[in-house]
Order: sequence, then structure tokens, then C-alpha cells
Amino acid sequence: MNDSIDLLRSEIAKEEALLASEKKALHEMDKNAKRADAERKRQMKKEHPVLRQLDNQKEAQDGHSSEFTLADVKNSQINLDDLDDDPEVQVLMKQLHGHLQSMQSNMAPLTGLKDALTRSQVALDLFSND
Repeated sequence: MNDSIDLLRSEIAKEEALLASEKKALHEMDKNAKRADAERKRQMKKEHPVLRQLDNQKEAQDGHSSEFTLADVKNSQINLDDLDDDPEVQVLMKQLHGHLQSMQSNMAPLTGLKDALTRSQVALDLFSND
């Protein structure tokens, strides 16, 4: 009987230790979740208002629609000309334009490359057939 009691006490101690470690893990996960939520909220504050509205709309939709509408605007069409007055959009557009020009200038030396490769391949084919 004493052995049974000792075995039960040993099992209770193991279970209590397991419970304590699981509580500690749960506390860590809860703390990490709160930290991640705070970081997400901090990141959203830096987001452009149009993107915030689009994010809110994506959360509200079930993902089947691919329309572009703003959450606060009902039954009206939005085109990019409406965003021309927004200084943040203008800055973003200037940056995008700069990136596109940079990509275009980086691609300029490669414009004749395809033709040169084709001519070289034909020349190699003619040489190898002789």
C-alpha cells in the first residue's frame, strides 16, 4: 500500500511539473502573440491610408471578389487620377518612376543581345555542319 501511495505521489509530481512547464510555454506564447500584435499595429500606423483601407477590405471579404473599391466609398468608381492630389502618392509615384527608369537603363545594353545570340548560334551551326 505504501508503494502504491509513493507511486501515485511520484506521478502527481511528474504531472505537476509537466503542468508547470506547459503553463510557462503558454505564458511565452501569449507574450509573443501580444508582442506580434503590437508590432503589427505599429507597422499599420506607418502604412499609407489607401493601403490600410485595402487591408481592411481584404479582411472583410471572403477572397472571391477582385474589385478595387475603397471601404469608405460606396457606389462610386475610383481611378488613379483621384489620387493625384495626395502628396504621399506623388512621392511614391516619383520613386516608382525612378525605379522604372533605372530598370530601363539597366536593360538598354541588352537590347541587341538576342539578335547577336541568334546570329552566333547560326554561325556555330554552319561551322559545325561543315
